[in-house]
Amino acid sequence: MAFSSLLLVALFSILLTNAAAHPRHQAPKHFASHNYKDALTKSILYFEGQRSGKLPSNQRVTWRKDSGLSDGSAMHVDLVGGYYDAGDNVKFGFPMAFTTTMLSWSVIEFGGLMKSELQNAREAIKWSTDYLLKATAQPDTIYVQVGDANKDHACWERPEDMDTPRTVVKIDKNNPGTEVAAETAAALAAASLVFRRTDRTYSKFLATRAIRVFEFANKYRGAYSNTLKKFVCPFYCDFSGYQDELLWGAAWLHKATKNPMYLNYIQQNGLTLGADEGDNTFGWDNKHVGARILLSKAFLVQKVQSLHDYKGQSDNFICSLIPQSQYTPGGLLFKMDDSNMQYVTSTSFLLVTYAKYLTTSQKVVNCGGSIVTPRKLRALAKKQVDYLLGDNPLKMSYMVGYGPRYPQRIHHRGSSLPSIASHPSKIQCTAGFSVMKSQSPNPNIHIGAVVGGPDGKDRFPDQRSDYFQSEPATYINAPLATVGELGCLTVEHEKEVQQMNISVEAKPFHHFKDPLPVKLGLAGAPVAPGGEAVFVITNYGAKPDGKSDSSMSFQKAWKDACNSNGPARVVVPAGTFKTGEIIFTGPCTAAPITFEVQGTMLGSEDVSMYSQNQWITIEHVNNVIVTGPGTLDGLGASTWKLKDDSFGGGVRLPDSLVFFASNNSVAQNFASVNSKGFHIKVLQSVNVTVQNVTITAPGDSPNTDGVHVSRSENVNVLDSTIGTGDDCVSIGAGNTNVTVARIVCGPGHGLSVGSLGKWQDETDLRGVTVTNCTLTNTTNGARIKSYRQSPSLSASGIIFDDLVMNGVHNPIIIDQNYDSMNLQQGSNVKLSDIHFRNIRGTSLTNVAVTLNCSSTFPCEGVELVDIDLSYAGAPSQDSLPVQSACQNVKPTVSGIMNPPACPAR
Repeated sequence: MAFSSLLLVALFSILLTNAAAHPRHQAPKHFASHNYKDALTKSILYFEGQRSGKLPSNQRVTWRKDSGLSDGSAMHVDLVGGYYDAGDNVKFGFPMAFTTTMLSWSVIEFGGLMKSELQNAREAIKWSTDYLLKATAQPDTIYVQVGDANKDHACWERPEDMDTPRTVVKIDKNNPGTEVAAETAAALAAASLVFRRTDRTYSKFLATRAIRVFEFANKYRGAYSNTLKKFVCPFYCDFSGYQDELLWGAAWLHKATKNPMYLNYIQQNGLTLGADEGDNTFGWDNKHVGARILLSKAFLVQKVQSLHDYKGQSDNFICSLIPQSQYTPGGLLFKMDDSNMQYVTSTSFLLVTYAKYLTTSQKVVNCGGSIVTPRKLRALAKKQVDYLLGDNPLKMSYMVGYGPRYPQRIHHRGSSLPSIASHPSKIQCTAGFSVMKSQSPNPNIHIGAVVGGPDGKDRFPDQRSDYFQSEPATYINAPLATVGELGCLTVEHEKEVQQMNISVEAKPFHHFKDPLPVKLGLAGAPVAPGGEAVFVITNYGAKPDGKSDSSMSFQKAWKDACNSNGPARVVVPAGTFKTGEIIFTGPCTAAPITFEVQGTMLGSEDVSMYSQNQWITIEHVNNVIVTGPGTLDGLGASTWKLKDDSFGGGVRLPDSLVFFASNNSVAQNFASVNSKGFHIKVLQSVNVTVQNVTITAPGDSPNTDGVHVSRSENVNVLDSTIGTGDDCVSIGAGNTNVTVARIVCGPGHGLSVGSLGKWQDETDLRGVTVTNCTLTNTTNGARIKSYRQSPSLSASGIIFDDLVMNGVHNPIIIDQNYDSMNLQQGSNVKLSDIHFRNIRGTSLTNVAVTLNCSSTFPCEGVELVDIDLSYAGAPSQDSLPVQSACQNVKPTVSGIMNPPACPAR
């Protein structure tokens, strides 16, 4: 739908302009105007004929029935659903994901013109995304294929009858498949935009999964054509490499999340990922051209100046279509013999999309002095789609069911064999080949299917055995679905539509987890090649001697960076710079702003210099990246004694790095050592990621939490090593959607939710996931803690999953009696929907699981699944070497339970 919808939407307006699509190849003169709306309807309907799984009650393609209902069972996973890619019965994840991306792009750009077909388009996308969510449910694993392609192709049978092996093929960190993983991330990200207005919960879920999948794709690199060659080749070998999919995936995540780290990823890695390569073929294998067009919108429409080069690269693609040698005598764009129509639909889609971007920005393309206007691009796209629909030397539509003449013998098993209704008995594996080789028309008309198309001389034999020319595929149809709505556009209201910028894309909302790791380079000039302004603190008087106070130099450099236009970078070069309190305030005109610490920063030991009890503060500034590879040294050892009441009344000491009311920001790739207070704090912010940091302080340093999050939304703490004298990560009240993943913790007090209820103005906590972490020699493991005398608030949706405990004193603990005061009063913090799953290792106390809940509000919905903790402390005098202790809670238990679950009290 993605290709055809977009094309048809634009085509009707072109039809009325009477613009010639190509001066040399004139179409026959007397064809009737095409019914693009009918073509749109049919191109979307086609996807219902490709469905696998349990078909819904509103299924319109009735010759298809349920199939593949046990898919995934070989690996004990649910992989029912999704699409068969073409005329066979295999589910290939790579082309399915690309199909989904293109369907989604079509709806994003032109869904507002689809009218009655928009809901069908969404359903076509959701049929695929529901499957892709199943295929990506396990972290760092994607199930990329169901079915043995070689054995499937040795049979000619209906999907309802198939008895060939439903082999399940997966990629993981040991067997990577970057191209299919990144394309899957692109599909989920693009689809999240489609559902943003109509189903925000589903949209958020898609975006969250897309971010996680892209992180996997980027982290574990390798071609799936190499690791899975015997399964995927020669059917969907990837010949272009995986770099194009990484760029494509990052472009979609940038569009879907507006998170600046994806923009930085594109800026820093674009060239190495082949952004400027000259290949101008766009399809399921090569995404470079699509990524350029997509990113050009950010420059043309959204004025992201750092992406200026993508406009030039998109222009080069347009100019490559001008030479006449790549067209058939009848005027069809011709790239190759194998399923050429896929390149016709994909190229036409890009033409119409780029025309839209150019029109909005009032730009044109200059091809060697020849000006190509948006109208000319639409005319060329219309020429191609009209050829597909029947304006060609054979006067044949290459869309089944459209027009008076169309292919009758398409290479498609389900379409060519009698339906279940007309032939209920099973058709065996090889029995169907007699039908495949026959000249009889397909009994089931696969309406909307677009076949591979004619050869380079406009010839089409309509032979079922010729899969190059006669086989339809989802990725051929996907770009065409917008075609039908061209009938809704007229020249008279084309400007009005463009001014409305008709789209189903809503404004971004910030509900995303697991942002990807971003590798950022060093600034090497006052203005970097991407247009980034660079401000080096030594140019403002900062001295790298480790003694002089350079605070004002930092403030001046920040002020200039903040007030600049476009991307900016403040650089702390090699050397040691000492400062007191630094407050980087906004709002700023520059975006994003990178604060890059190459050397070492020292925080003055004089605590009187910190009026706000913070050392480095990012305040009211969005799109900030704090990055290394340097070090923030808080010089806390000389001040920690001030925490002790016997040494001055418990002075509050400054935290090292604080994000306050600063959204869409990142802290990454640096070290923080010996903070006086907390090392990193995130307060009242949205979409903040802390990743790839190393945090170090002695195990007896007081209140030196590694990362603390409070009153924020969508915060991620990822891939870091943290050892402190307090919580490695602490998650306070007022947060929504916090993810902690792949943390190595120890020494310290563990990974904690809380303390909750200490202050009277606290608000509810919702949605915390702590996963895939290792804790060693910590005081606690997975901990939830709240005060007895607390305000009434709730904490819910908390998941501790896949944790390893190495010599941890209290591996699992809920403590609602955290303080020793008011012993007669229970906590007013209501805990519910709490999950401890797959937690394993050793405990240094014989009570490995403690669920100490409030008598005022007993814990509700506590789940323990696959807990396996053994005792590794001193020899125990108790009858049970390791045990559980519970109060005011009735946990549900499943799987392994060691220690045994305690009875509720």
